[in-house]
Amino acid sequence: MTRRVTRFIRRQDIVTVMATRKKPRVRRPFYLREWREFMGTKAIDLAVALDIERESYYRLERNWWTISTGQQDIIAATIGIKPSQLWFPPPKNGQQERLSLDELLQDIPENMRPAAYMALRGMAGK
Repeated sequence: MTRRVTRFIRRQDIVTVMATRKKPRVRRPFYLREWREFMGTKAIDLAVALDIERESYYRLERNWWTISTGQQDIIAATIGIKPSQLWFPPPKNGQQERLSLDELLQDIPENMRPAAYMALRGMAGK
């Protein structure tokens, strides 16, 4: 789905040009099917956990942006991963699993977090 942006160019209180251009929506990738296959979970198991039919589950895999956070939690628990992992691809053979920065900082004591945030910001150049 695209959004349309219309701008009006005014000269002496008269609209002389009306230009409309389309801005494509960019969606982040979501790796539901990849994680399901990687962990060896069947679609019917996830459909039963979500209390929907198998075809409805396949529709959720195709239209993943319609999944609520509650459904995402159920799916991740059934597969055996954390919900945040669904935003990253599963590791390939010989690769380490990619973790989000929130997961990396999760076990750091509260008094050390500001220093960890500053170190990360420094490494990122921001």
